Amino acid sequence: MYLVNAQQMREIDRFAMKEIGIPGIVLMEAAGQAVVKEVEARWAKARIVVLAGHGNNGGDAFVVSRHLINKGFKVDTWLIGSEEKLSADARTCYEALLRSRHAVKKWQDHEASELNQDLEQADLIIDGLLGTGARGALREPLDQVIGEVNRQPKAYILSIDLPSGVCADTGAIHDQAIQADVTVTFASPKWGQYLFPGSSQCGELIVRDISIPSWVHEQAGVKDHVLDKKSMGQLLPRRPRHSHKGTYGHVLIVAGCADYVGAPALASMGAVRSGSGMVTLAIPKSIQPMVAGKMTEPIYWLWPEEEGYLSKDSWKLLSERQGRYDFTIVGPGIGQAPCREWLEQVIRHTQGPLLLDADALTLLAKDLTMIQGRESVVLTPHPGEMARLTGLTAQQVEAQRPLIARQFAVQHQVYIVLKGTYPIIATPQGELFVSPRGSSSLAKGGSGDVLSGMIASFANQTGNILSGLLLGVYLHGMSGEFMDEYSGAASDLGHWIGRAIHDLSSVEA
Repeated sequence: MYLVNAQQMREIDRFAMKEIGIPGIVLMEAAGQAVVKEVEARWAKARIVVLAGHGNNGGDAFVVSRHLINKGFKVDTWLIGSEEKLSADARTCYEALLRSRHAVKKWQDHEASELNQDLEQADLIIDGLLGTGARGALREPLDQVIGEVNRQPKAYILSIDLPSGVCADTGAIHDQAIQADVTVTFASPKWGQYLFPGSSQCGELIVRDISIPSWVHEQAGVKDHVLDKKSMGQLLPRRPRHSHKGTYGHVLIVAGCADYVGAPALASMGAVRSGSGMVTLAIPKSIQPMVAGKMTEPIYWLWPEEEGYLSKDSWKLLSERQGRYDFTIVGPGIGQAPCREWLEQVIRHTQGPLLLDADALTLLAKDLTMIQGRESVVLTPHPGEMARLTGLTAQQVEAQRPLIARQFAVQHQVYIVLKGTYPIIATPQGELFVSPRGSSSLAKGGSGDVLSGMIASFANQTGNILSGLLLGVYLHGMSGEFMDEYSGAASDLGHWIGRAIHDLSSVEA
């Protein structure tokens, strides 16, 4: 599913109207009716207040009012804005509402108490004030009205396209924004619905078709996507009955130290539970009994160590098994004792796809030239690690997640998984993919190690790095949703990976 910014959505609308010949009023009617269907399904007997601005979002709202009233709903419609400033299509819908003999109340300062009374009596408030048109600080009376809407204790709130006050591109909120229970957006989701704080204002996000062909997005230069269950289900590899462990790939994981014995176990669990044929754990010799007590399935390759950490020359063992592994993970729990030169040698002496995570990313940040010219590299940073890689602060990274992920991936020709509430996957070609799956149960130490193993496993099974990234991130999020948010630990994720895979495999093509 395509993911757009405000300018791209405007271009998509323009193309649909000018090049395909779908009148804007037809798009507006389709958008309004999509909202009406949602209202009928959820709030069949609700008393409703519809708030309309003077832009196209308000036009959608007028369509919603007309159809709901015609269907017998009790609706109070308010124009919060200037009648003189109504856009052409919004004016058409406004006049159609009036000619249908349905009243529209216009905002005036002395009528504020009447609006407040209507809001207090409403079961459902429909927000058609700004949508994707939010630009900077809110002007009065919008600030006052949005505040009053958010103060209603009993009414549900449905936003049309985007909660008013949220920036469609960045998710930024300058003053305040509608806190919706449901947001119905059209044609494609918007970036601001997946970036904090705007993402927290949307409630349940529903995407509805308004008759714009999907290929129009390519005409508008859209390169970004939201992962959805249907496409991920189609990507999930089917395992033939006549197969063997070699069919599903061999993952090498270089991990662990005396301080972090759980990380290698968790990474290998992610790979094993995701269906990897074989997993080899290269770990310091002294921690093998503890790690083996947690995971019995991996092959253990014991590397030389110095005081519980992989020794600076331990990488030399890689020459003994060149070409044996299909995917290599380096970093979970290795600590900071291995030096930059150690990581550089590991990168040089491994073949095939390489994933760097955790402590390996901290070492890499000291010299990014280590990955220069190395093909098929995956980096999986959280915002703090991304900050070290870019020389920014974590706050700066979070404020510009799509931009920073894309720029870094293209500049260094690597794949990036920027972790967070909605993980972003960036490709060397500049494509971005956002996963909507996950829960706060994943906000625990070790869950990222499980993700690394899952990515490697699915990359091997599909024979494609990007497919492995998409499936690994998506199913990791699904597993977190199934797990208890409070008592579930990262080690419990393994119990839910199988359920997530089964759930995804049952999706109809």
